[in-house]
Amino acid sequence: MHSPEVPNFDANLEWHAIAGAEKLLQWMTTLDGLRQECDGMCRCVSTLLTRDVVPHRIHAGYVVAHSIGKSISPHLWIELEGGVFFDLRARMWLGNHESIPHGLFRPRADVEYFSSEEISPDRFGYPLSLFEVLAEAPLSAFP
Repeated sequence: MHSPEVPNFDANLEWHAIAGAEKLLQWMTTLDGLRQECDGMCRCVSTLLTRDVVPHRIHAGYVVAHSIGKSISPHLWIELEGGVFFDLRARMWLGNHESIPHGLFRPRADVEYFSSEEISPDRFGYPLSLFEVLAEAPLSAFP
């Protein structure tokens, strides 16, 4: 079982200029505590971003963490405008290493994300009633 941790983000990121980033920063601690793996997490996040009309892409593929010699496949993550990624589940499988991105970040050479498929948010999110069941919280918990 995944134990929640306090999410972080790339402090060098100009997150205030990226659509949806401020919302994700508000929601991160609650989202990180959900009992969802990468696919369920991306569905929950995409549901919220779609509700708030935030452009985003969902990627399915794999991640290679060169610094620790591990990879995960399949893996899903969210991409916002400007190539900023949102991933709260890579550490679930790669370990809680500081080198593994967690939260909002720009991809780096030491941990590569390879997209095999881009999934349309229109066919990916949950109905709002199902979201509340899986998120174990009402939508109002994600203003």
